Amino acid sequence: MAAPLHGSEDDAVKATISKDESHGSNLLDLPMEILTLILSHLESKGLLSVCLTCKTLIFPAQQNLYQDIFWDLEARPLLLLRSILHRRELALFIRRMYLREAYVSEETLGMLLSATPGLKTLEYQFQCDVGLPAEGEQQSTHLRVPLLMSALEHVSHTLERLVISVEFYGLVGTDVTGGFPEQWGILGRCESMRHFKRLKYLEIPFVVLLGWRSIGLPDSELLDSLPTGLEELRLSNEMSSWSLFLWIDFVAVPQVRTYLEDEQPKQLRRLKLVRKEQGYIWKEDAQRDVQRVCERVGVEFILDVVEEVL
Repeated sequence: MAAPLHGSEDDAVKATISKDESHGSNLLDLPMEILTLILSHLESKGLLSVCLTCKTLIFPAQQNLYQDIFWDLEARPLLLLRSILHRRELALFIRRMYLREAYVSEETLGMLLSATPGLKTLEYQFQCDVGLPAEGEQQSTHLRVPLLMSALEHVSHTLERLVISVEFYGLVGTDVTGGFPEQWGILGRCESMRHFKRLKYLEIPFVVLLGWRSIGLPDSELLDSLPTGLEELRLSNEMSSWSLFLWIDFVAVPQVRTYLEDEQPKQLRRLKLVRKEQGYIWKEDAQRDVQRVCERVGVEFILDVVEEVL
């Protein structure tokens, strides 16, 4: 939420519910959409105060309060889940959901998305601590992509921005790749997302979009998987440091070339290769190959290196 335009949040709340003496009118008589816009300048604390002090403003305050949901290690997942599932009228306000470092399973994600039919932005980070035993823990040991796609179906007609990332980690010295694929890893792949008609921005690892195994896939697989209305596509290299990683440049480039040349996506403005970890990155000649194709179809090509935070 943006900060109030003038003064403190308390001053903004008082101004909202006070009478305009010069005109003898009550601000509470303003249309609901105007009140909602006024309250959008308050942060969460101020919105909570409004909910507790003014019955007339509860609805527009809640509408602003629930538009953005942040769920991380500091959040209380069961409380949030219970609130969304048992107060469906509040869940209808949610437009953006950010699930980072939260150990949210695909089943839980499905329950959340089933209650948020107006969702426009979703950032979902799958995490697995390989040092923890699978039994008795809240985390999942595998990202089950078919279940993830089943969860996303609930918002396939409204989603405009989607970011998916994966992280497997352990204590220093732990061989994260040692238990793959029996103990942890990626299972399955995305089916076609072409019916996500409103999706404009997609950031996704190759291993999630097209699966861990690249052998035997036709060059048109990427073309058949991506939404048709994308404006920006970011393909990231999670898990590329693993010894069994197969999405190297001479395997991935034909997929990207076929997508650009055969689809010739009219709305796509930018294609980024995102390096999120110290793993494999395409060689320079492969990057130039993709850049030439991008130039022919009018798409900007960027190699985006995300620095690791130590």
